[in-house]
Amino acid sequence: MYWLIVPFWKKTFDNIGYTYIIPDRLSNKIKRWMVVEFFLKEELSYWIVYDFVDKVYFDPNKLREIIDIKNEYIILSWYRLELLKFLWINYFTAIHNSLWVFI
Repeated sequence: MYWLIVPFWKKTFDNIGYTYIIPDRLSNKIKRWMVVEFFLKEELSYWIVYDFVDKVYFDPNKLREIIDIKNEYIILSWYRLELLKFLWINYFTAIHNSLWVFI
């Protein structure tokens, strides 16, 4: 199972974020918009789970795992999530740039 995660601040050059593997022990607990912890290079980081991905177009053996769920509660309301998607799509900005407005 693969998930896209997005940073709280701009650390990527793409539109979405990074793809990580969800370990089996977390697979039934994790939901969109939760805060998760993982290692980015050698630094512990906290990002937000954005979306599930069925298939990756690169070597899945090179993907890292999410370590744990940092916050089990979804941090944004439904209305803010919809507004975030609207900003991301209609203003041609990276989703993490739009997310920064709400956090």
